[in-house]
Amino acid sequence: MSRLLHIADAVHHQLHFEHPDWHHEVDFDPVQSAASKRKLFSRAAAENALVLSFHLHPFPGLGHISEKGEAWEWHPISI
Repeated sequence: MSRLLHIADAVHHQLHFEHPDWHHEVDFDPVQSAASKRKLFSRAAAENALVLSFHLHPFPGLGHISEKGEAWEWHPISI
């Protein structure tokens, strides 16, 4: 079964995959933000889910996430 995981504002830039502890200025709770990103990234990688976030490039922000050591990597798809 294919899955689409819309991670919305949990990630604001591709660098968050390599640095999930980095946070955006609008994140109210940086510790919770990092924990949420780690959980979402791990789930997306484990389920090989198609991921959507409008903050990611190229438009429309569709792709997959894979584990990369202690972090993750963004693999955009072209449509």
